[in-house]
Formats: sequence, C-alpha cells, structure tokens
Amino acid sequence: MDSSTIEASALRYRLQHRACRARDAGEVPYRDFLFNYTPGILWVNALLMKAFGVTLMATRIGLLAFKLITLMTLFQVARRLTSGWAALVRFLSLWRGSVTSKYSTSTRISTLCCLRSAALTCILNYNETGRARWLLLCGLAIGVVFVFKYM
Repeated sequence: MDSSTIEASALRYRLQHRACRARDAGEVPYRDFLFNYTPGILWVNALLMKAFGVTLMATRIGLLAFKLITLMTLFQVARRLTSGWAALVRFLSLWRGSVTSKYSTSTRISTLCCLRSAALTCILNYNETGRARWLLLCGLAIGVVFVFKYM
C-alpha cells in the first residue's frame, strides 16, 4: 500500500472510532459534535463496532457484508432480466471490481448500493405480483437511503 492509502485508512478509522465513542457517551451527531457524513453511517459503524470491537476490521466486515448482499441482489435481478450465463458474467465482473479491489469504497457507499439494489428488487417483484407490500418495502429502502445520503 502506498502512503496515501494508509493515510486515508487512518483518517477513516479515526472518524469511525469517533462515532463509536460518541455512541458510548450518548452524544448526538451535529448537536454534540460535527461530522462530515450523514448520521446513518455513524449508527451503522457504531453498531458494527459494538458487535465486533472498536477496530477498523469491524467496519471492513460490514463493508464486505454490504458488498456481498449487493452482489447477490444484482445477480438475482440480472438472472431475472437476462439469461443465466449473462447474469453470471455480470456477477463475476462486479465481484472482480468491488470485492477484490484494493481500493475499497466506504461503508456509506456500499450501504447505499445495497439498499438501492433491494429497492430495485422490490419494484421488480411488484411488477410481477402486483402486491402493494413490495411498494411499501421499496419505499422503506429508499427512505433509509435518504437517511444515509441527505439527512
């Protein structure tokens, strides 16, 4: 790894460690301290650190989980819309580009992709079945994306 990657990881760790300390102290983002991102990712990172300990590895576990869920969801969508082989090729290209890349994205971006792909799956299910619960679940997923992205 080059020095810029190490510095970026160290900064990310300090920001996420701050989120966990704030959770433990009962602090509220934007009232008790300033943070560059939306509060949704603070709560996800705090929960991950509560479950796996206050380390950078805890957030990486969450990152991997969100990426795998996104890949599986997009594979299901691709399989539904194309042939099985085309879906497999798309899955492998996404796997190569996202999970095995040394330049991993943040948990925030992976969470957004995961929720957006879940919303896409819900819309496709609604188109097939016509059941309103799929629209409700889609709205819920998009609403959570709003919390992570814009609030």
